Amino acid sequence: MKSLQIHYYTSIVVLASLFCLSFFADAPNMRFDNLSIEMYVIAATLVTIPLALRHFAITIKKAPAATDVDTAFRKYKSTYLLRLYVLNIAALINTALFALSGNSNFMWLSVVLFLTYLFCKPSERELRTMVKTENPSPEE
Repeated sequence: MKSLQIHYYTSIVVLASLFCLSFFADAPNMRFDNLSIEMYVIAATLVTIPLALRHFAITIKKAPAATDVDTAFRKYKSTYLLRLYVLNIAALINTALFALSGNSNFMWLSVVLFLTYLFCKPSERELRTMVKTENPSPEE
């Protein structure tokens, strides 16, 4: 679980620092001449967010109750990292396009993606639901 938290917080710190650099930098802005490219990137981002979140939820829900913790953790880790890095790529693309173009649409999509990270924190409770316990403790 510690490795997933390292991935999570490293992603947030790196992408937030890149966003702040692009937000406060006085870089020469390129303007998109093709509005359709901008619209496709925006649409792809708006589709990517719910698909990544939903894919994770469906995969975790459909995972058979594992008899051992290692199998459940491997499944959870691979699904979690897929979701995290799909969102990271979308955030990186939007931050880079904001830095290059100065278009505020990309800035706001980056902000929305940062808010999406609030739903992506690794959870031991989700992992416990994947593991079949034979003798549940009275504390749970």
